[in-house]
Amino acid sequence: MSTGKILILIGCLLSVLLVGCAKRQPTYTEEQLKKMWQTPKYDSQVTPVRPAAETPQYTIKLAVGPKDRMGLHESFILTVHNKTAHDLVIDWNSTLFIQNNATSGGFMYAGIVYRDRNQPKPPEIVFPGATITKAIYPNENVFWSSFSHTWQHGELTGETGAYLALKVDGKPVREKLLVKVVNTKLN
Repeated sequence: MSTGKILILIGCLLSVLLVGCAKRQPTYTEEQLKKMWQTPKYDSQVTPVRPAAETPQYTIKLAVGPKDRMGLHESFILTVHNKTAHDLVIDWNSTLFIQNNATSGGFMYAGIVYRDRNQPKPPEIVFPGATITKAIYPNENVFWSSFSHTWQHGELTGETGAYLALKVDGKPVREKLLVKVVNTKLN
């Protein structure tokens, strides 16, 4: 028998063995497939713990942002009103995300590039008599999704909030604002 015929025979024998040893793929019903590809839905309950701080110089409120398509909260809405005749300064580099009674990084907001979210940020000036409102996202919860090829924000859960670093009338001030978020999966 020639070398060519032997190689063809070995190739045929190997292909029969490999096909015979291949694992059978499971079959799914249409209902099972729908359930596998179904976006999970959640019920998110928010309880105020210390959602606001008020002094003669300022009023600060922290609320959770709108729910995403799964029913989870990803952001906070921060509102700061300056009651003084001087600038009020928010130091974003010293303002920290709180998760279950521990600080865990800072925040990002509109205008911050995702990959630079942990880099120093300029201070926010709230002019005398002015109010600012902005959505803030914990840096700790940001991740790159290889599935959707986009940056994503993880959900807020547990006792969570912000430890704000302010300068009021030139003096450093800290405010701890908290809410409790409980997420329950519905499907």
